[in-house]
Parts: sequence; C-alpha cells; structure tokens
Amino acid sequence: MMLHEPESAGLIERLDWLKVAREIDLFKPDDLSEIMMMLIDEEAHYEFVIRGLNWELAKRFARRAVDYILAKQMIPFVLEGKSFMIPRPSRANKVLSLDFIGVKLSDSISIGFLGLYDGENIETQLVVKEFFDSTGVDLSPIERCVNEGFIMVSWDFDSLLKDLFSMNQRTLCYILQGLREEGKFFELKPLVEDFLGMSPVSLEEVARRIWGINSSIKDVIMEAKRSIGEIEEKKGANWERYTKYLREKSKNIIEERAKAIYLTFLALSRGAEVNRPGPPHL
Repeated sequence: MMLHEPESAGLIERLDWLKVAREIDLFKPDDLSEIMMMLIDEEAHYEFVIRGLNWELAKRFARRAVDYILAKQMIPFVLEGKSFMIPRPSRANKVLSLDFIGVKLSDSISIGFLGLYDGENIETQLVVKEFFDSTGVDLSPIERCVNEGFIMVSWDFDSLLKDLFSMNQRTLCYILQGLREEGKFFELKPLVEDFLGMSPVSLEEVARRIWGINSSIKDVIMEAKRSIGEIEEKKGANWERYTKYLREKSKNIIEERAKAIYLTFLALSRGAEVNRPGPPHL
C-alpha cells in the first residue's frame, strides 16, 4: 500500500479502509512496486532496501496502520427504536466468532459444519465422522487469531463443546477451554439474556429481530430428514451424493449464525474495547 498526501485532502475520512485492508492482504509486489516507492519517498525506499526488501514485513506494518484506523470507525445500529454506534466489523476488533452444527446421518456417519468469522472473512469447514474416525478441523485460522490476541465468541459454550466432542474434535475443545480459563472466550447467550431480561433466548430469535436473518436451524433439520430418508433407502451407499443440498443449506446457515454472533457481541459491547479482559459492559 502506498498512500502519499503532501497536503490535507481528507482522504482518511473518505477512503473505504476495509477495502484498503483487503488490498494490502492481496498485494503481491512486482518490479514496478519498488520503483513506485522510490519515486514517492526516497527515504522510505532507502530504509526498505537496508532492511532487505522485506515486503511481508511492509505489508504487516501497513495492515497494522489500517487496523488502527478501522478500530476507530463506527457504524449506526438501531435496536427497538434506540440508536447506537458500534465498531465497524473488521479484524481490527480482534474478535473471532465461531459456531458449529452437527448432523447425525446414521449410526455410523455424522457430519458437522464449523463457521468462523473475524469481521472480514467468513470460513466454513466440513467435518466428517465415519464410525470412529473423523476428519480434523483446520486449526490454522484459529491459531493465527489466538496468536494475534483475538478473543473468541460463541453462542452456547457447553453445547458447542458437546457437539465438537461428539465429532472427535478434542484438540479444538481443549483450545477453547484454555481460552475460556484465560478470559479470552465469551459465551454470548447469557449476555443477551441478561441484556433483554428474559430467558431462554435463541440465536435464531436474536438474528431475526436484530439483523433480519430469517434462516433457522430448523431448516437444517428438515433438509437432514430428507437426506437421511434417501440414505436409508439406498442403504447408506454414497451418502455424499444425497447430502448435497444439506451441505449447501448448512454452509449458508452456519455462515449467517457466525456473523450474527459477531455482530451481536459488538452491539452488546456498544463500542467498548472488545479485547480487554472481562466481559463487555452492557
């Protein structure tokens, strides 16, 4: 990223800094990149050369500068006629939301869907358990966030761990338990119930009332019943063929749930720093 403003032009206020952040992440230097830097700022180019032309280091510092700006940006949020300002979703908030949906197809086959959202990128992973063997979750995006000082947020911690354990994802469970003990993992459900003064409250209800997300876990259940019926009819043969729509439906819903968890956490924090120890002030 190169941003040169010899005189004030109001760029900081007018630029889409989330787009700038994405451009930094996608930036791949070529021969022209160094020439442009030299033409714009010879001193910066000199420092860059003596430090070994380390573009990855330059990208990290550029992203860090943009994250500082993003962390200060707020967007309006309206709840039941009351207007609030919440942090703009971005990695600068240092929050990672996660959710998991598990579906038992038969006595020997189960599938699960893990959703991760960091404010910019949404990632879903499919986990398959056949008899006693399970595919493992790719922990690298979670490890990266942990190493960068993110906090984790889910809707219901106990249910999340129960579903993950049922799919033999013990490593992830131990990571989440450790984060909770360190005060780096927050359970959203009790915070929402305390804020609304009512219990129980479902994530679907919150997502629908606040964010206009109408999909429900019931949609997954209905599609799962259809898939299970076809699998039983074919006696378990080629179960992947009969779960195509189930996997598509589950992927869409887990993405929406992860985003709803993230946004609701920001709304409850109401602009407070989300990476400090302890729960957000409501």
